[in-house]
Amino acid sequence: SERYLRTHYPDLPMQAFVHYGNFIGETIEIAAELGVEQLTLGLMIGKAVKLAEGQMDTHSKHSTMSRSFIQDLAREAHCSPRTVQRIATIGLAREIWNILTPSELPTFCRVLTAHCYRHCAPLLPQGQLTIVLITEAGQVIVS
Repeated sequence: SERYLRTHYPDLPMQAFVHYGNFIGETIEIAAELGVEQLTLGLMIGKAVKLAEGQMDTHSKHSTMSRSFIQDLAREAHCSPRTVQRIATIGLAREIWNILTPSELPTFCRVLTAHCYRHCAPLLPQGQLTIVLITEAGQVIVS
């Protein structure tokens, strides 16, 4: 994901990119303590669906992907009943990219990143947070 963000933000210096691993909540809290005024959080879909549900540590030992929650996101995004049903069969979050139709994709991504934002923004009360969703193809979707 860092490689994709570097291409999206080519003018930023190397030290502007920080690896946060699975500890998203702690990383944002540290950024707030350091007085970071603007933070862009790059997420692949696996971390995004966990974060959207409020799981601030996305390591597989501490959190799991919830198909039913993803189905709720799809319903909120007005995805078709067929899409919602197909989500119940996924084994990995990245399979979502193959299930969503081109017309469903933008709204689903907005709903997903909005849920992520809702959980993360309070951790950076004095700063501006941007959530960036990165697709398997390297497409960057900015919230």
